[in-house]
Amino acid sequence: MPCLRGNHDRWLGEVDRASLGPSDAFAFERLTAAQRASLGRLPARLRFNTEVLAVHGTPNSDVAYLLEDVVEGRLMPAAADRLDPRLGEPGAAVVLCGHSHQARVVRTPNNVLIVNPGSVGCPGYQDPTPPAHISEAGSPHARYGRLKQTGSGWRVDLMAVPYDWSAAARRAGENGRDEWARALATGFLVEPPAHAPAA
Repeated sequence: MPCLRGNHDRWLGEVDRASLGPSDAFAFERLTAAQRASLGRLPARLRFNTEVLAVHGTPNSDVAYLLEDVVEGRLMPAAADRLDPRLGEPGAAVVLCGHSHQARVVRTPNNVLIVNPGSVGCPGYQDPTPPAHISEAGSPHARYGRLKQTGSGWRVDLMAVPYDWSAAARRAGENGRDEWARALATGFLVEPPAHAPAA
């Protein structure tokens, strides 16, 4: 199965243990040197055919968001006029991306379809990199997407699959990561805002 390298895969393959954050250090200690090197060698871009390009963040960066902007400490959908400049000239009708862990399907003003399927096992995270922000999927489901080319265009199915996220949350808590436990159990890093009672 073709696999694309994300920013954490790259860091595990390139960065020394002392420079890693707590989650990457946890993964580093549980992988062999060969496994870490293999993750680092994954391609940064995959072209499946003349129409579909896959990247992690944007075509030029695995740490830049394609479909989102940081607004008041949260990831929010980016304005449509910001998308094509971020893509550059992708040479593809469909661009698959990730990085934000937020499932979304967007068509740009230049008619490029961008699909982010979401995350299989990380529905919320906090990024201290300036500007510091959080990403929340809003539910703990494992997410993936399916694309199918039809006579009328691309069909995109974004899937949200239940699994034993309570067990995953317990394991995160046992490993001292209470914020991950909350995200895994709920899809939120912070308590969702209370709704005002109906008048």
